[in-house]
Amino acid sequence: MANFNMGVREGAYADWHANGQQWAKGAFKVVTADDGERSSVEDGVCESMLNSGKKSSNVNFKVGKLAVYGRDGKLLVSATRTRAGKWYDAEQAVFVETAFRDGKIHGNLTLIRDGGKKTAQTAFKKGERDGVHKEWHSTGSLALLGNYKKGVSHGKWVAWDRYGKLLTVTCLNAGKRVWMTFEPANPKVSCP
Repeated sequence: MANFNMGVREGAYADWHANGQQWAKGAFKVVTADDGERSSVEDGVCESMLNSGKKSSNVNFKVGKLAVYGRDGKLLVSATRTRAGKWYDAEQAVFVETAFRDGKIHGNLTLIRDGGKKTAQTAFKKGERDGVHKEWHSTGSLALLGNYKKGVSHGKWVAWDRYGKLLTVTCLNAGKRVWMTFEPANPKVSCP
């Protein structure tokens, strides 16, 4: 639920999971670009929760602080943002790059390990995983390649070991495994 001012989100908002638990809460402010175009940006503290009700993340956009929590409630990541779209760890190394549209992740979310190598990259549309997902080993070789469709893993997911040897090919339909093989997949076998 959000407020709109001349077609642009403004003020407090809250969203819920399908089970009724709160998913997110925060606030938007309206900014006007040099060309006069108005848009929304998140303002102040934004929190997200798991469908169990436990806190998932806390972002303070005014001071540029990020905290991400595991399912057990323990802090997994703490970071500081010094430039739009880039988050830095305690050693000031970039470790997350992303873009937002209307307060939701839109575009690629990229996780970066020490040394500047990508560890994972996921496509998002309007705050939901949708599109290609890739993960890399510390050696730089591809570890996992798959797709999301409307927030759920879908289609072929392929995993390799750090030397490039195929581990598995899994076919998923709306998050449920249809089939799995430990050999190269036969292109004639369909996968949604």
